[in-house]
Formats: sequence, C-alpha cells, structure tokens
Amino acid sequence: MNEFVDSEEEYRAQLAPPVPLIPVHAGTRLLIAIGVGLAVGALVHALQPAPKPQQKLKRLLEDMEDSLREISAPALNKVGGLASDGAHAMTEKLHRGEAQVEKFLRSATRRFRELIS
Repeated sequence: MNEFVDSEEEYRAQLAPPVPLIPVHAGTRLLIAIGVGLAVGALVHALQPAPKPQQKLKRLLEDMEDSLREISAPALNKVGGLASDGAHAMTEKLHRGEAQVEKFLRSATRRFRELIS
C-alpha cells in the first residue's frame, strides 16, 4: 500500500501548478510583450531584401510627382478659374453677336421687302 501512496503523491505533484520563482506583475508582462514585439519587428525589417535601384528610382519619381502636384495645385486652380471666366465671357459675347446678327438680318429682310414692294 505504501507504493500506491507514493505514486499518488507524485501524481498530485505533477498536476499541481508550478510555483513561480519570481512573481511577474501585469505591467512587467506588458513590457515584456512589447519588447518581444519590437524585437520581432526589427528582425523582420532587417531580413527584408534591400530595394532594387529601379524600385528606388520609381519611388523617388513618385515622390517628386506628388510634390509637384501639391506645389502646382493652387496655380492650376487659379488658371482653371481664369479659363472658366474667359469661356463665360466669350459665351456672352457670342450670344450678343448672335443677337446682333439676327437683328441685322431682320432689318435687312425688312428693307429688302420694302424695296421690292
């Protein structure tokens, strides 16, 4: 019966949770998790292959294009507004010109009829 008691105590010892040697608080666990995450991120970043010269050039040109677009946007908006104003003015002049031509044709038609009659 002594053998059963020893094996039962050993079994209970295996099931019992181990006693931590150093108590770890929640804040410490959070800091450890952040540190591990940063280490893994740095490792992944370090293992990425370096970009090819074509990729660097492409990225540089895209950045330059974006910068030029941002710089020229106010001027393009101003030019667009001026073009719109000019088109509006030309449309008004065209309508006025059409009205003058129509008036001239009516007058010429009236004079022609008076001449014939």
